[in-house]
Amino acid sequence: MQDAENDTSITTLSSFILEKALKAAAGNLKTVKHLKKGDILLEVSSEVQSRCLLKLNNLVGCPVLVTSHRTMNISKGVIRCKDLLNCEKEEILLKLQTQSVKDIYNISVKTDSGDRRNTNTFTLLLSTFQQHRNF
Repeated sequence: MQDAENDTSITTLSSFILEKALKAAAGNLKTVKHLKKGDILLEVSSEVQSRCLLKLNNLVGCPVLVTSHRTMNISKGVIRCKDLLNCEKEEILLKLQTQSVKDIYNISVKTDSGDRRNTNTFTLLLSTFQQHRNF
């Protein structure tokens, strides 16, 4: 969460007022951290809390901009499957969408001739709102 305008700053708010306003907006949050550049890092315990905060544009009279963290909301996983070698990336993504897979990369190796060859090993980017156990 960051200031949307430079006129009023959320960094000047009392920690108690900020906590009360955030609790009213989304309930009890896991973590609230003030970052050096003035932003506030919010960790939520549910997707519902995340949706509530993403809709937030004003907090105690201060215009704010709430966005998902670029890297903290994604985890990576590795799978090996010979059956996926002949599948297109889009087809794999479509089939694994229900497992919160956001992207997939095929790991390739360099052959003796200098060409690259795809392996049966894939790296998956997953949304971290869900627990991932089986694919």
